[in-house]
Amino acid sequence: MKNNKLKPTQAAQHRRGAAAECEQENRLQSLNSEDVIYWTEVVKAVAAVIPTIAKPKRTCSYHAWSSLLNEYCGNPPSVGIAPDYPTNMSSRLMSFAEDVAKPGWPEPISDLIEFALAFLEADVMLFRSGYTKRHLVKRLQQSPLSPDHIIRIDRLLRRAVTNGTGLEEFRGYRRLAAHLVVSGALPDLPTWLAEKAHCAIRTVDRAEGELFADLMSDTAMSDADRDRVTKSTFFGRFKWGMSFSDLLVAVPAGKLTDEDASRTKDNAYLMLRSIQQRQFSERKTRGC
Repeated sequence: MKNNKLKPTQAAQHRRGAAAECEQENRLQSLNSEDVIYWTEVVKAVAAVIPTIAKPKRTCSYHAWSSLLNEYCGNPPSVGIAPDYPTNMSSRLMSFAEDVAKPGWPEPISDLIEFALAFLEADVMLFRSGYTKRHLVKRLQQSPLSPDHIIRIDRLLRRAVTNGTGLEEFRGYRRLAAHLVVSGALPDLPTWLAEKAHCAIRTVDRAEGELFADLMSDTAMSDADRDRVTKSTFFGRFKWGMSFSDLLVAVPAGKLTDEDASRTKDNAYLMLRSIQQRQFSERKTRGC
């Protein structure tokens, strides 16, 4: 008689498969077109009002967004029973956005792309929004984008450089920029970044490990300059760095790395560096 009893590994695979099917069905329901369009319009409506409010003293203040959202509308986004988990609009928006930010978008993807772009363009500032933005950027990188989408993403990338953004979010933008440039969608972006990054100063504590290792091993850099850039003060501050215009020569860093203009240069350099690394990787893969 044949034994139909599943082995433990097979049973675990069946449970994972069933859970995945259940999760996909739940996402089809939660990310239905009506809800996606509703939350997209909510984000756009609040984003239009945000600029009229006085800027908070703290950079990461959630008050403006949360108060406007909670005053915007008290109705649930769809007809039926309101969900039990979050009770206010700001919590419900973040729960929805976090669901959208997960991989595996159901159709219609165009609605989800629009929501992701609206959320990023509005620069929603709520609890956990930074990580959500990073994952939304990743979802855009994995999606089929129209020429209009590319134009809007180009504006987002340039805004991230000039205005700055959260660390995790900016890493996502750097990867997205590299992906789009390598695919030929943003041919002008590297030139713009190089102009913005001109004379960007990289100190040891602000240089990527790979870049720093290359510079320290390069025989073209003098021993005196190598000593300058690696020497820090008692408080751990580096007074010397390397300029993007000539990375093999030490230059005084001073207080430049704390100024807004220098942050823009730094952001531009980091994004350009990501693009160059991706281009090098692609050429290496093709054997060029």
